Amino acid sequence: MGNNSYIKSIISEFIKFSIPLKKSFLIINENNRHRIFKKNRKIYQYIILLNVVEKENDIQTLIEEAGKHIASDGRLIIIYKNYLQLYFYDIINLVKGKNLSSNNWLSSSDIKSFLLLSGFDLITQKPLCIMNLKIPLFSPILNRLVVNIFPFNHLSFLQAVVARKVGTTIADKSVSIVIPARNEQGNIESLFKKISPVGSETEIIFVEGYSKDNTFAEIERCIKKYSKILPISFKIVKQKGIGKATAVKEGFKLARGEIFIIYDADMSVGFSDLYKFYLALIAHKGEFINGSRLVYPMEKNAMQFLNILGNKFFGFLYSWILGQRIKDTLCGTKVFYKDDYELITRQNFFGKYDPFGDFELLLGAGKLNLKIIDLPIRYFERTYGSTNIKRFKNALELARFSLIAIKQFKMRLI
Repeated sequence: MGNNSYIKSIISEFIKFSIPLKKSFLIINENNRHRIFKKNRKIYQYIILLNVVEKENDIQTLIEEAGKHIASDGRLIIIYKNYLQLYFYDIINLVKGKNLSSNNWLSSSDIKSFLLLSGFDLITQKPLCIMNLKIPLFSPILNRLVVNIFPFNHLSFLQAVVARKVGTTIADKSVSIVIPARNEQGNIESLFKKISPVGSETEIIFVEGYSKDNTFAEIERCIKKYSKILPISFKIVKQKGIGKATAVKEGFKLARGEIFIIYDADMSVGFSDLYKFYLALIAHKGEFINGSRLVYPMEKNAMQFLNILGNKFFGFLYSWILGQRIKDTLCGTKVFYKDDYELITRQNFFGKYDPFGDFELLLGAGKLNLKIIDLPIRYFERTYGSTNIKRFKNALELARFSLIAIKQFKMRLI
């Protein structure tokens, strides 16, 4: 079926892109699949089933056995041949009078079912290549660009799925909430009146930067007043850098909690909703809980019409880029584990381009193969001040950032 070395290079490139640095992994292929687990008791963060499910007699048992050797936060990658391509080759063999293949005909739905039955949760599915022959110029166009476009993505010669083990234990965690606050003086006391504990321990870190009103002094006053009656640890720091993305990073440098939450000081999202995000995370519904403002009706002036259109466009675009459903990329409320956040920021692929930090976090989560879940929330009109978003300038910056994301995620050109 084509140039073996060429296919090997495509697979090698995909594995290199998909497995973060310093993560342990094991590749199971058709030569070692029946003996690999007999004496091996090691635990890996990634196991790759490479072209084995097509001929495996008991796929569910194979996946279950692999699961015993994957860490609790580990991933399973399955790379398999598209059954439509196998069907095409069977037709050719039939015309030539040759025997039909004895491969399993596996659709994406079949793979999802096997994963579900074996205790895994699908994260994403990706086409790898349409053409298994290396033809200069022609093959790269097909296999890096065209393969990602409907309907050609369904005709990919090789398909890959990434899945995670489904956790069962639920335990309370400590929480750090970072609240960037710029020109929010009139919202601060109302916010403190709505604050309540989230998790086994709660700390709230305000990051104030370059306000033209008395936001910093108002936060200090409210901390002094409400810390006496709330079982919460409060901090406030002056922002050194510029922009919301920098404010969030500076706040999390001081954070001690096991779970990190980003929350906007304008209270356009209800503070009580944070508990829903927290529960979704500790109950293993996802590993990156992303707020979605585009489900429930909004208050009249909560978001301008052009902003709604822009958010819908970027949601569609990033769902395609990451291979995971994301309806609202720019909601300010996002929740994730501290350890995952540190891995995301350590990659630093995207940080110098993203003005808000939302895309950097989502793409970083996608690069780490984290399960991203949208959590619909109600979005309210701000009661004080005006938005800090510069619509057209920021849209151009985000468009530039998106082109970089397409180049890296869809074309795997780093």
